[in-house]
Amino acid sequence: MKKFFGLTFLFLSFLSFGLNADKNIQDEFIKQLNNTLEAECIAYTQYGHDASKTLDKELITELIANAKEELAHAKTITGLIKNFGGKPKIDIEKIDTPEIKNMLLAQKPATEQAAITDYKKLIVMAQKLHNLEAQKILADILMQEEEHLGEQQTPKQIFDWE
Repeated sequence: MKKFFGLTFLFLSFLSFGLNADKNIQDEFIKQLNNTLEAECIAYTQYGHDASKTLDKELITELIANAKEELAHAKTITGLIKNFGGKPKIDIEKIDTPEIKNMLLAQKPATEQAAITDYKKLIVMAQKLHNLEAQKILADILMQEEEHLGEQQTPKQIFDWE
């Protein structure tokens, strides 16, 4: 009888450890989602600011479309955070600064590459949480971010430099 209770206790301890491990992954997942939410809001601000700097109507249309896409990403990430039991957190003062608005265009490809890396990490975390829906949503956003990387503008295009 002692052996049975000992094995039962061992099994329940293992099960509890698994639940705690999943909880730790979920907490880290929510934290990373919040970081990504903030990054998407920054990208939205940057695209909008860039659109205000140029006179090229075609370029303005493209930049505004990219800004709207970043905003859609932010809304989707907000939904994921809530679905996993978290609260969306954005530091507005960090987003709406002259440094963010005037980020050198040369840095934007690195910013998009960082977003791609972040989404790949989030997909792995969603896999560990066995959440296929989150994996699909994040993979869709990843694909869009990869498209942005190929659409980076030059300073001449944004500022109408000769």
